[in-house]
Amino acid sequence: MIRLAFAKWVLGSRRRRSKAFKSIRFGEPTWDMILDLYIADREGRRVDVSSLCLVSGVAPTTANRYVDLLVDDELISKVGDADDGRRSFVNISETLRGAIDEWLDQAEASLTVAGWTGPSNTISDHDDDTERARSR
Repeated sequence: MIRLAFAKWVLGSRRRRSKAFKSIRFGEPTWDMILDLYIADREGRRVDVSSLCLVSGVAPTTANRYVDLLVDDELISKVGDADDGRRSFVNISETLRGAIDEWLDQAEASLTVAGWTGPSNTISDHDDDTERARSR
């Protein structure tokens, strides 16, 4: 559960950073897509390609190129929607899920050592920015 909460916090903090520094273009669209897909996977939700592209914050054509690169690298897969042939869903690979789990564990451990989190003050998994962006 801490992984999911921490992933939500990381993604939400990135969005808050972009709002606070509106004149600066922060550029990690693939990371944002990966985090969003990880969160959806952990919550048992399906993500379609269009929604994943929106999360990236870049032009749809650019976002689709990033999706295709992730597919080519076998980090995600696309599965056609049986009900709507125009739509495809995206699935995270076990390899990518494991890498994110490891990164989140290491990041959380580093914060704990630094005294920023711990059992009594864990990072909240409530983030309105993440939910608003996902519902667009």
